Order: sequence, then structure tokens, then C-alpha cells
Amino acid sequence: MKITKHDVITVIPFIMLFITAISGYMSHHKIYHTSFKYLGDSVGYSVLTNIVFMFIYFRKSFCIQTKFVVFGLLIMNIVSLIFISFDLYYDKIYDFWITLIILTFCALSLYKWK
Repeated sequence: MKITKHDVITVIPFIMLFITAISGYMSHHKIYHTSFKYLGDSVGYSVLTNIVFMFIYFRKSFCIQTKFVVFGLLIMNIVSLIFISFDLYYDKIYDFWITLIILTFCALSLYKWK
């Protein structure tokens, strides 16, 4: 089976979502603050990155689950920025819960459109 460019591009948002969830979960462990505190920033996810993703993924023929993940990553970043701009406490575990919600939507869409 040949892996195409489309296959690789389809997987990138899921990898970013997975790393975000791991970062959110790890933030409550001591090892996170010594070794992984820059994990999210090093992956390069940001609102700007996600806007570019929306431009790419919503113009091409990608599955609805990939579009859910891209939209969910953008929402996750916006929620984080809103909390930070109003000086509210934003716990990284919220990213973990938002990830679970996004994956639930993906699973429900697979079930619904089968």
C-alpha cells in the first residue's frame, strides 16, 4: 500500500490533537514541569497555524473527522486565549477534556454516516 501526500496531510491534525491531549494530561505530573512544559509550543500549534489548516482542509476533499479535529484545535486555542486575556486560571487539563469532546464528535460522525 502506497502512502500518499493526502494520507500524510490527513493524519497531521490528529497527531497535533494527540500531543495536545498528552500535554494537558501530563501538566498534572511533576515530570511535565521539568521535561515537557514546552511540548505544546514546540509542536507549533497556534491560532494562526489552525487558520491555515482550516484554509487547507476545508477547501479540499478531506473527511469530516479531519475537519472536526482542525476546528476543535482552533476552538481549543481560542478558549485558552480567552481565559488568558481575562486573567482567568486555565488548567491544561481542559485541553484534555476538549480533546475527548472532539474525539466523541468524530466517533459519532463515523457511527452516523456508516
